[in-house]
Amino acid sequence: MTKPKPHPGYYLTDDDLAVLRFLEAHRFATAPQIARWRQTSQQAVWHRFKRLRALGLVESDVVPFTRCHRVHWLTEAAYKRLGSVYAHAVTPTSARIEHDLACTDLAVTYRLKNPGIEMVTERQISRDLYLARRGWRTDPEPGPWMIHHDDQGGTHSPDLVLITKEPLDPDDPTAGTRDRFHCTEAELHGKGTVRLKRIMRSMMSDDRVASLTYFTPSTTQRDRLAAIYEGLRTEFPADRFGDDWFLIRKYVPLHSTLFEHPNGRDGQPRKTA
Repeated sequence: MTKPKPHPGYYLTDDDLAVLRFLEAHRFATAPQIARWRQTSQQAVWHRFKRLRALGLVESDVVPFTRCHRVHWLTEAAYKRLGSVYAHAVTPTSARIEHDLACTDLAVTYRLKNPGIEMVTERQISRDLYLARRGWRTDPEPGPWMIHHDDQGGTHSPDLVLITKEPLDPDDPTAGTRDRFHCTEAELHGKGTVRLKRIMRSMMSDDRVASLTYFTPSTTQRDRLAAIYEGLRTEFPADRFGDDWFLIRKYVPLHSTLFEHPNGRDGQPRKTA
C-alpha cells in the first residue's frame, strides 16, 4: 500500500489529537468505532486517518477478524508526539485483536451513554502502575489501585473501569466523597475456571468495587460465569452484594456489524471507471 504524502503546512487539530489520545488509551480502533464515538461519518474519519498516516503518526492494516475494516494504531512517532510513556508501538496480533476491539466497542458505548464519565482502560492502568513503580507519580491515580492480587500471587486489572463518586456520609455533605469502581470485563474466549475464580474473588474482596459486569457472546460462558459467582458468594456475608453488583451481558461486536460503508471500505470513496 502506497503511503500518502503529507499535505504541506498541515498541522494537528484538536480533533486529531483527540483521536490519537483515543488510540493511545485503547490500542486499536476501526473507522466505524471512531465515527460512532465522534458522531461523524466514516468517510470523514477515513480522510482524517489518511492525513495522520501521511504524517507518520498512524499505521493501519486489514486483519481477518475485522471483516474488511482496517484496524488503526499509533506509531512510535505518535507516542513521542503525545509524550507517552509507551516507548514502542503495538501492532495487532491475532491473539489480542478481537479482545482489544471488543473493549473499544464497550468504551465507545459507555462514552455515548454517559458523557463526561471518568473512565480508565486496562492500558491506562498499566501506564499508571509503570509511573508509580518508578516514583514518577505519587498522587492517588486510579490505575495503581486497580491492580488486583489474587490468592495465588497473580495480578489482574479490569478491561474498563468507570469511576463514580460516593459520599462518605449521605447525611453529611461536608464529609467528602470516595471513588467507586464499576469494573467491566470482555470475556470472549473464556479463561480457565480456576483463573476466573481467582480474578472474581479478588474483585469481590475489594469494597471499592461497586459492580462487576462481564460481556461475553457465549451462552455457555454466561452460565459458567454465573455459576462461579454464585459459588463465591458463599464466602462473603449474605448482605455484601446487591442484586446489581454482578451482571452478565451478551456481547455483540459493533465494529463487525458495520461491514461496509455505502461509499466503500471504511468510508473511502469507491473508484469509478
